[in-house]
Amino acid sequence: MRLAELELRVACDVTNPLLGEQGAAAVYSLQKGAWPEDTSYLEAWLTRYADLLEAAAGVQAREEPGAGAAAGPASADVPGSAFRSFELIPGVEL
Repeated sequence: MRLAELELRVACDVTNPLLGEQGAAAVYSLQKGAWPEDTSYLEAWLTRYADLLEAAAGVQAREEPGAGAAAGPASADVPGSAFRSFELIPGVEL
C-alpha cells in the first residue's frame, strides 16, 4: 500500500481532543455557527465517527491531542493510521 510509505506532517495549532469537554463540538461548534442546543447532537455524531474509525482502521483518536481540530478530520490520521508516520505539529514549527 502506497500510504504505508508516506510520512505526513500536518500543521495543527490546537490540542483539543475529538470528544469531551475540550473536544471539537464543545469548544468549536458555537464559534462555527451551531446553536447551543446542537452541541450534544454534534458530540453524538463525532462519537459515532470515532466508533466507526476504531472499527474500520483500529485508530483510537478520542483523546488524541489535536484530533478535534477542524471538527475532527485529523483524528483519522493519528498514530496507528495507515501512514508510515503521521505528525500533528504547531504551524509555526512547520
